[in-house]
Amino acid sequence: MLGHAPGVGAVAATASTVFEIEKAALATPTTFAAAGTITFGAASAVSTAKATAGGVAINFAAGDILRVVAPASPDATFTGLAVTLVLSRQ
Repeated sequence: MLGHAPGVGAVAATASTVFEIEKAALATPTTFAAAGTITFGAASAVSTAKATAGGVAINFAAGDILRVVAPASPDATFTGLAVTLVLSRQ
């Protein structure tokens, strides 16, 4: 289960910047669905993350694929994304 995905940037975003977290099941590896967000507030290099669907934690099974998608219009100053995934076994 993906519960929290804290992120940092080497240089803070000028405006709010949102990265999408998406999940694909092993059985359908090219079909991704929204699983949460990693959000950097304006002038912030530390994120808040939400990996839930309607407030319910997203479950991943062995072989599922997670991807992080950058904003369509990237922040001009934000650089150096690093994310730590915090997982728990249910």
